[in-house]
Amino acid sequence: MPPKPRRRPKTESPDEYQARLREWEALKPHKVDIKPQGNSMTQKYYTERLLPVYIEAMQKARLKDPGNWLLQEDGDPSHGMRKEGLARRLKDENWIVNLKHPA
Repeated sequence: MPPKPRRRPKTESPDEYQARLREWEALKPHKVDIKPQGNSMTQKYYTERLLPVYIEAMQKARLKDPGNWLLQEDGDPSHGMRKEGLARRLKDENWIVNLKHPA
């Protein structure tokens, strides 16, 4: 990467220098976010951030209409559909029944 440009006091006005400086900053490499490949949502993230929102919505729905309520999700492993884990335990504690679907 080229060094930051210096102002040329005898041949360049402050406005020209600022324009050259903005051009230099635009040429700098941008920060690249690296995302992990595959399933990046974990069961811990799901049970801490997303599932409580769904549980609260189901509880409010049960108060309005006490009937059979089902939570429909895909078969993502982080949803805890296939084996016991954090998500399955939390759903069982709150009487949430899942419809099973493929991933």
